[in-house]
Amino acid sequence: MKAASLVKVLGVAGALLVAAVTPSRAGSISPFAAAVRGTFTIVDSSGDFVESTAGHATGMGAVTYASSGTVTILSVDPATDIATITADAIFTLADANGDTVQGSWQTSGTFNLRTGTVQATGNYMFLSGTGEFSNVKGGGRNAAYGTAANLFCPFIGWIQD
Repeated sequence: MKAASLVKVLGVAGALLVAAVTPSRAGSISPFAAAVRGTFTIVDSSGDFVESTAGHATGMGAVTYASSGTVTILSVDPATDIATITADAIFTLADANGDTVQGSWQTSGTFNLRTGTVQATGNYMFLSGTGEFSNVKGGGRNAAYGTAANLFCPFIGWIQD
């Protein structure tokens, strides 16, 4: 084989190898992190709640976050007034363009009945999206810390769009 032909073959083979191992933007899996802060409101005696927050999310920039779900009190320590709780919700993250990611989460933790402070951790999963996130998949760990008037909720995991 002539040197020029060998260079062409190796060049084509190299290009194919690079294309095979270089992920495309569509469908790529990336780390995901979001941090939102806002309010938490119990809307009725059954433990139903709504959250309204804003913050920042990887790949989305500034976001608004809204969720609705149910808190269940499993037990209360009468000496400390600390309740053991579980909570589950559906949520929507929206970016500045109006593109959204919808998901669900489940947490467990404690709620201090004296101070109104919650500490809970759990898991989330992305279920669907719109616009740029119409094919979204992902999930990871989430948490809630603070009070009803100042709730901080971090999300750490992965996203595939």
